[in-house]
Amino acid sequence: SLSVEPQVLPPPSVRPSVHPSRAQPGLQAGDRNPNLSKMSWRIQNLPDSQTNPSGAAPGGGGERDRGSKKSKSKSTSDGRGAIKRLIKELDVWRSEKTEERGIERLGPVDDEDLLTWEAVVNGRGIGNGYDEGRWLLHIQIPTDYPIRPPTIRFATPVVHANIALQTGEICLDLLKDAWTPAYSVLESVRAVRTLLAYPETDSPLNVDVAALLRGGDVLGTRALVEFWCRDDEGRYDGP
Repeated sequence: SLSVEPQVLPPPSVRPSVHPSRAQPGLQAGDRNPNLSKMSWRIQNLPDSQTNPSGAAPGGGGERDRGSKKSKSKSTSDGRGAIKRLIKELDVWRSEKTEERGIERLGPVDDEDLLTWEAVVNGRGIGNGYDEGRWLLHIQIPTDYPIRPPTIRFATPVVHANIALQTGEICLDLLKDAWTPAYSVLESVRAVRTLLAYPETDSPLNVDVAALLRGGDVLGTRALVEFWCRDDEGRYDGP
């Protein structure tokens, strides 16, 4: 698995994780922590279903505490907690998508199943031959999300050292060990798109492309990527 480096700011997979309970010097309650993206900040400030309106933990003795834990466990197992979180994430996406240029579409495949999503991303501005590319991503979200990360794969074949050509599997730390509940589906898709610009040959899922890069054949790799992005099989032309 690998971490990727963006052009200006580090992507979520390598960005320092800041827990919302750790106050930063000079920040007042409700202020946005500059170490967090807008999405992470908004998600971390969502109301906690396990607290009362004043923000205090519910009281009432051991029986009530045990009941709360049991309710929370049941909510996690049947996905209700994940669905509540995803509804809030969708609201954030709708408010930000007009400014988003790299992600054309993001959301559930079916309104009846909020745990199965799709995304359409393009390669504009990525470089490395991907600029004319357009890909469909399949996203499966676990019932205990955001404790565990979503599973994302390319449904459209893509030529990249860290993406399996046949299965679309992606090697990215954010989707594995580097995941924290502070991240979102939107940030995960952004990180996957950023990965295209930063191939890592030490942990390849496409050994042929990695071999070209290790051999210093950057121009050959770019030509292969450009050809594949223009090919019918390597470009998604759906909605």
